[in-house]
Amino acid sequence: LDTGNRPSAFAHIRAGVSAEGKLTAFDGQSWGTGGAGAGSNFPLPYLYQFPNRKRVHTDVYINAGQQRAMRAPGHPQGCFLTEILMDELADRVKIDPVEFRIRNAPPIAPNAQWIKYFQEGARRFGWEKRHPTGDPTPGPIKTGMGVSAHLWGGAGRGSTAHVDINPDGSVVVKCGTQDLGTGTRTIVTIVAAETLGVPMNAITTEIGDTQYPFSGGSGGSTTAASVSPAIRVTCTDALDQLFAKVAPTVGVQADDLVAEGGRIRGATDASKSLAWKDACKLLGTEPISVDGKWQDGLSGAGTSSVQFSEVTVDIETGIVRIKRILAMQDCGLIVDRLTAESQVYGGVIAAINFALYEDRLLDRVTGQMVNPNMEFYLLAGMSDVPQIDVVLNNMPERGVIGIGEPPTVSTASAIANAVRNATGATIRSLPLHPHKVLAAIEQQRAGGTD
Repeated sequence: LDTGNRPSAFAHIRAGVSAEGKLTAFDGQSWGTGGAGAGSNFPLPYLYQFPNRKRVHTDVYINAGQQRAMRAPGHPQGCFLTEILMDELADRVKIDPVEFRIRNAPPIAPNAQWIKYFQEGARRFGWEKRHPTGDPTPGPIKTGMGVSAHLWGGAGRGSTAHVDINPDGSVVVKCGTQDLGTGTRTIVTIVAAETLGVPMNAITTEIGDTQYPFSGGSGGSTTAASVSPAIRVTCTDALDQLFAKVAPTVGVQADDLVAEGGRIRGATDASKSLAWKDACKLLGTEPISVDGKWQDGLSGAGTSSVQFSEVTVDIETGIVRIKRILAMQDCGLIVDRLTAESQVYGGVIAAINFALYEDRLLDRVTGQMVNPNMEFYLLAGMSDVPQIDVVLNNMPERGVIGIGEPPTVSTASAIANAVRNATGATIRSLPLHPHKVLAAIEQQRAGGTD
């Protein structure tokens, strides 16, 4: 397709694990292509702690369209290769897959909450009802559960902003960022309104114009972490100037004033106050105009997440149906829960598509895509999207961290591991089309693979 594609990833992996369920070694040989002259660039091994590791990687260049920065570049590939391995190793040492991951996850830290999420997620999801690999229930419909984890950066910096507080009480916030449907306009408005203590409808947010103060592009889940601090700092500076104008009238020192509920009042004596609009009238004909920029301390970096999935597999047709998905995710300070949850929903649904449906087919000679249409390039329909439960961990002490990309990373791995739990067959490639599922089941019946 004209918009490019996610790079491919292929690997031969050998791994060691002790009888106590601790990873000991990783030896991987990997290949991947980003098309004509572009690398594949995926991390391997992913997330878990292998004390001894070796990887030899080869980029393969082909006469096909170049890769693009699809959501969470490189991470779904590295996650899938590692997480399939983790389930196989867990079975080898006869340890529950969640417990096995807990034993090998990085220590708990603000940006490393996997152990907590494995434990809480298992409880919420009903993991104790999971059966060992291979559903023994009679009949063609088999049920299975899977789990997977991921990480992401999400840091941002460098944005600038401009705020005008006008004598009529209106507020205009300008920033050269953009909203691609992720809710940037909403969080700009929320941060400004909360800082100034006025309702959101009092804020006019102007973004998406190169004439506005500089902000970065939308990528790497950096926008929220870059923009929110800039808006907060600039609004705070503007509010301090308004306090200086109001202080003589209300008889309170400027540094003892607060703005909330559409009023400016004394922090220790609430009776000394002015309505926001009355306070702004004191500006006369001169609005307050302030330029500001991102400052350290209001945003953070590093997110962690765990996802669980439950599926049914028809072992006669190879069709996989997802019953439900649970996503445990953090993103630092949650500015707007609705849009943050929406990002998780979108990421999970995108991953469902490349886990079960999407498949770019190329002509082996010309490199041209042979299914560039909505008839043969498959996407999930409404009935294919399962129940998705999102649990966000609000961590205000960490500041704002982006959430646009991480939720799409581990969904496919959790689904594939659930299919393995249902059928007893390991499927080591995506998408999980019926013919692949049936082939894996037949291979398992014939003796499986090492």
